Amino acid sequence: MMQLFVQPPDLTITQLSSSELISDLSHKVFKELFEVLLEVAKQDFLTWIENIKRVREGTKQGKALFDLEEYQEATEIFREVIIIEPKHYEAWFMRSLCLLLLGELQQSIRSFDQTINRKETYQAHHYKAIAQILIQDFDSALESLEKAIQLNPDISELWFNKARILEKLNKYAEAIDAYDQAVTIKPANHQAVIYGDILKNPLQGCFEETTEILIGKASVMIEKLRYEEATAYINRVIEINAENAEAWSLRGDVLRWNFDHQDAIYSYQRAIEINIELSQSHYGMGMSFYHLKRYGLAYKALKEAVNLANDFSDAFFNLGMASYQLKYWDKANEAFTRFCELNPSDVKGFLYRGHTYRKRRDYSNALSAYQEVLSRDSKNLQALTCIGNIYVTLGNEYQALEVYSEVVDLNPNDQSAQSKVWDLKRSLELRRLEHERQLEYQREREKQEIERQERERLEMKNRQQQLEERRREKELREMFEYRARQKRKWFGLF
Repeated sequence: MMQLFVQPPDLTITQLSSSELISDLSHKVFKELFEVLLEVAKQDFLTWIENIKRVREGTKQGKALFDLEEYQEATEIFREVIIIEPKHYEAWFMRSLCLLLLGELQQSIRSFDQTINRKETYQAHHYKAIAQILIQDFDSALESLEKAIQLNPDISELWFNKARILEKLNKYAEAIDAYDQAVTIKPANHQAVIYGDILKNPLQGCFEETTEILIGKASVMIEKLRYEEATAYINRVIEINAENAEAWSLRGDVLRWNFDHQDAIYSYQRAIEINIELSQSHYGMGMSFYHLKRYGLAYKALKEAVNLANDFSDAFFNLGMASYQLKYWDKANEAFTRFCELNPSDVKGFLYRGHTYRKRRDYSNALSAYQEVLSRDSKNLQALTCIGNIYVTLGNEYQALEVYSEVVDLNPNDQSAQSKVWDLKRSLELRRLEHERQLEYQREREKQEIERQERERLEMKNRQQQLEERRREKELREMFEYRARQKRKWFGLF
């Protein structure tokens, strides 16, 4: 069962004076009681530390699941965090958001109420209003949005949503004011411009359809993927003013998203002729060239885009991709590095940095880049697979097997990784058998050498014994001859 204790333990009991208890307890009993209380306080403190760790790990795991759109699993994780720490605002907020995305609207609203009880933020009121809108409780939604606006009146989207609700409640004059406020805060909020103008039209008479309004409408249609309507608005702008660079650039975007890259390039070129400093046009033209596999022209256009806008992260990434296709490894690495600086949480920049280093056979830096990916996404299969490939290239089969096994655990349907695991296991087994055979051969050689040395020792010993016996025989023979000569001498034989 989970520990519910999350408050730091009260250690003031350790500050009691012994004189307060000495009248009722002996010194020995007081000492034993004091040690027991200290042990309890220590255990409670350790539990408190453990719960802090579990709350942090649970929140991190829940966010990771949320990013993977695993909302049901994330909800369970955040629920466990809340059981441990009932006052944890972030866990309540993320759980409420998961319930909203799962379509559990009533439960989501109740959860947002609990979130607001812990900490009142405009985000909690805003998302609660969205849930209320979805169940068509517009009065409550309006109340929630007004509370959100009180907490942060400088968010254009809050005023826009308030205006939409007011329209549903037939409060048109108030809705117009809300749309106007949304546009005042954020002039680029084209939806607020369009809906506000549509609402004003029957109330205040027809308004002039300016190029700015038409471009705003085109932008909204593009966001809604309604490209035909967007094209109609853009063509109308060009009819009014053929030198409107923004209209030509938007026209190029629509054509590019419809895969009509040749016409898109023409539109971008017209936009650039009118305004050469329009970075979005250079970017769009570069992307069309890239899709046509004209990587040299794509590189030039994208390079111009980043020269005009040094914080244009998408342009830097695709400049890296064009450089990669052209095998400009250093330039690709520079572009991907800049993208990583602008988007440190986006793993694709680090991933392609790793690919670039691999192409240059700089495996040390490639491994570092892939590790950066895993530090942000520990289950990134592409990074793990690339690390496994590098280990195979370097001959580190044990490390490669460990990485590929992890890939198979994460994706059991990856037949390529399964095949590599099987091949590596077979290779390592063959190496093990070969190693054992070599060891056995070595042991046999050592045994034969010992036996040879033993035979030589025995032979040497036998030769020494034979020599010793010959020496002794010679000594005996010489002694017998000497005695014989002496006897002959003694008996006058000489």
